[in-house]
Amino acid sequence: MDRAIDIRRFEAADIDACYAISLATGLAGGDASHLYVDPRLMGHIYIAPYALLEPTLALVVEDGDGIAGFVAGTTDTATWEHRLEWDWWPALRSRYSDPSDVPPKMQTADQRRAFMIHHPTPTPAAVTAKFPAHLHMNILPRLQRRGIGSKLLDAWR
Repeated sequence: MDRAIDIRRFEAADIDACYAISLATGLAGGDASHLYVDPRLMGHIYIAPYALLEPTLALVVEDGDGIAGFVAGTTDTATWEHRLEWDWWPALRSRYSDPSDVPPKMQTADQRRAFMIHHPTPTPAAVTAKFPAHLHMNILPRLQRRGIGSKLLDAWR
């Protein structure tokens, strides 16, 4: 029997589950937990700033076992990237060392994410001019391949 699925707005109490989902789906939709020492690094980049700074554009999907996915994003990527520089990256930059002195091929997964925090790559203006919005969507395997992603995207739009 299929469990009831609820798509709803993100609530602050959902943040730990969203961090866990970001890690559990961070390897091309599969579990990336074996790659990271710090289990929150992926979430610091791909869910937390969106959910905490722009919660009206963050949704979660929940089933009988709890939160199983999210979609979060922004309607204006260029403005968002500037906001991250002021409101998100500074605290993380003081928490995580800049691994620039480690050659990229020698960096651990944690160091690659820390590098992203210290040196985010701006989205090219040609891209944001044509596609101003962007989002991140992650769904745990128990709800994958069931049309939930399409429903989340429709709800987000």
